[in-house]
Amino acid sequence: PFSLNVSLDSSAMLYTRHLDELDSEAGASDPDFTQLRALLMHASVHIPEVTYANMIQGEAERALITRRCGDPPGVIRWEQRASGVFYEKFTLRNFPYDLQRLTVAVRMNSKYDDKRGRYAVHRVPPRVVREIQLAEWKLYEAEGEVTADEKGKPMYKVHMLLWRRHEYFTVSVMGLMGLLSTAAIGAYSVERELLAERSSIVLTLLLTVIAFKFVIGDSLPKVPYMTTLDIYNYACFVFLIAIFAGHCVVTEVPEGMRDSLDLIMYVVAIASWAFFNVYQAVVVYTYLREIQLTLEEGHLSEVKPPPVRQSNGVEGTESSVCHVPISLSALTSRAVARRRKRAANETESYL
Repeated sequence: PFSLNVSLDSSAMLYTRHLDELDSEAGASDPDFTQLRALLMHASVHIPEVTYANMIQGEAERALITRRCGDPPGVIRWEQRASGVFYEKFTLRNFPYDLQRLTVAVRMNSKYDDKRGRYAVHRVPPRVVREIQLAEWKLYEAEGEVTADEKGKPMYKVHMLLWRRHEYFTVSVMGLMGLLSTAAIGAYSVERELLAERSSIVLTLLLTVIAFKFVIGDSLPKVPYMTTLDIYNYACFVFLIAIFAGHCVVTEVPEGMRDSLDLIMYVVAIASWAFFNVYQAVVVYTYLREIQLTLEEGHLSEVKPPPVRQSNGVEGTESSVCHVPISLSALTSRAVARRRKRAANETESYL
């Protein structure tokens, strides 16, 4: 589930047969806003019943009925803001290099709207407030889609892409696990006859890696399949156990073969561990490059905070830190005021 503030701005066209109910002084060419608003609240004009298909819980503010200066005659706007928790299924096999898509599905779920043949129209693309900044994610511009549900009811979907900032997991988790596992190769510097000393080095590193795995366990996703990070962590476990088993095998072969076998295992350990790390780095780089190309082809840019003027006259960057991994509701009161002011001249989506 993810938290989100949604602003739904719709335009309701009042046709001539509805405008006939206005006073003759107003005229259909330039109707008065007060009379239009009263007409819209009248039972003869049915406002589309809009619901959020994937909302788990939330609440909507009282609808605002407004008319803007640039609107043509006969058009009045109905705007409603909602804040809630929405449902989205995440695929975390590529964690921590995953790309997720958040969806807000707006649906007209009334039989009256269905009989009237009302449908959703995508005129102006949706927009994400620039003041929103996420500590763990890169947020990209939203896209709109006109579709229908399984019952054929009109639906408008807003898709937002989130790309995880993987630097922490790459450096602080995978990097540290890799260094601890690489240190086990240093056990070969001890004389092969000293099995206890070699084993103590490897087993100490193995226990350290296991303890570190439990420490970071709360920050990892609890999923029933292996992620990219899990594969690398378990590869470190297997590598340490293999080195420990190799030390034990050397002591069980005939004396004349121990030196050569110990050297072979030393070379194989270095070569196999280096090959695995290089292969892992190439796979991750290729995957990240494909995501970057996909975003560029879709002309999707990252949502960045607007520059603000600091007290010393130097332009800085305004940001709001959100402690919840996926929460788009971290708006300051000043940001909300600016957002409502801009709503007088801009449209986010139409139904």
